Amino acid sequence: MMKRHRDAQDAPYGWRQQAGPIELLLFSLCVYLTTTPFLFVLTRQNPNLPALINVATMQQETQSMLLVYAVRGIVALIGAVYVARRLRQLKANARQLLPLMPFLVWAALSALWSDDFGVTARSVTTLAVLWAGAYFFAVRLEGTSAARAVVGGGALVAVTCLGYVVADPAYAIHQLTDATQFVHAGAWRGVYQHKNFLGHVAGFFAVAIFWADRTTIPWPPLKWGLIALLLVLVVKSTSASAVPIILITGALVWILVIADPKQRVKALLVLAPAVVALYWGTTAILTALGRDMTFTGRTEIWQIAIDSILTRPLQGYGFVSISYGSFSYSLMHQAGVFDPHSAYLDLALGTGLIGLALFLLILPFAWYAARRLYLMGGGERQAALMLVSITIGWLVSGLTESSSRPLTAMGGLGLFAMAALISLPRHRERAAASGGHNPFAEMRARATQG
Repeated sequence: MMKRHRDAQDAPYGWRQQAGPIELLLFSLCVYLTTTPFLFVLTRQNPNLPALINVATMQQETQSMLLVYAVRGIVALIGAVYVARRLRQLKANARQLLPLMPFLVWAALSALWSDDFGVTARSVTTLAVLWAGAYFFAVRLEGTSAARAVVGGGALVAVTCLGYVVADPAYAIHQLTDATQFVHAGAWRGVYQHKNFLGHVAGFFAVAIFWADRTTIPWPPLKWGLIALLLVLVVKSTSASAVPIILITGALVWILVIADPKQRVKALLVLAPAVVALYWGTTAILTALGRDMTFTGRTEIWQIAIDSILTRPLQGYGFVSISYGSFSYSLMHQAGVFDPHSAYLDLALGTGLIGLALFLLILPFAWYAARRLYLMGGGERQAALMLVSITIGWLVSGLTESSSRPLTAMGGLGLFAMAALISLPRHRERAAASGGHNPFAEMRARATQG
């Protein structure tokens, strides 16, 4: 009797009803924690001193990341608490994670030939925990609640960063006394390690929240006020790449997810010559922004990275390895930095071209999931737009930042959003089917009309 009553209460989403205030706050905290806030505090580092990496040995300081790993584990733990009694549903829907498994397995295998077994093993474990947390998030929350949790995560970013600037500006704003980032003096970094991290993360959330309707944020002034706060953070970060990322992400979400097939073709026909014009006008644009053609030295870094990739092209040097062979030593000597400033080169260095290909193969599944959810409408559409905005923003960010690393601000958030997006559709299809709606039939009908 009690079981039948519970089943009746749970319809039509099985047991995935709208989250209550406390649960929604906890899942919003999950989303926020994926951005790895307060890294300096958690690692007990001072920005005035070289952080995390001993440049003499290229090794991480002993136990310096222990609290960071613990906080990352909280993301999965919160979700696990809410789904622990539903092991049958978890197992039945675990196939949703299959597109992620080849890359995860290959990254784990790369520990066998990594320059630093411990670092690679911990990074792979962190990635697995992050994706598990995303799966729990997707399994537990129905569409509107998932969208609201993303909004809540963005709100926490805005509030904590602004509060930290007021409470502790020596940490929240780059200073001339910074050991390695003094060139960014005056730029805001909020609760993050670098100004670009703040600019990119705030930009991702601004685009995601832009798509929110009144079912997600009932009071429009709250929506636009939150977007305004996030854009203030983008501007104060002085991140030159954050503004283009916002514009490109918004355009790509519309083209890839919202537009019907006919509109998509028209948009691509317009976009192709625009990209060519942008390429030829890059010099003028960068000059106007006070930048040079090297993207603040990135092209030189990328060339060094490509040379190292060609030395071990297939398997790489180990996922998020410290040195990537001689790459980090050469880079530290020539440019004073130790990462390739490109997520895709970072993946190729760590897992080789095989790993990079396995990662890129995940993306069509993420797009297909977003499109299916969007066509379902309602809360599912909101969840799709929120998560795909963060995912696309993160992928664009990866062109100029090493944002594939699971413990970076953009990497943690983007990897979480992509896994959550891929994990959502099967539950939504079953719920929609119980209400007599077939999203696949609608998708085929729209494609035929287009």
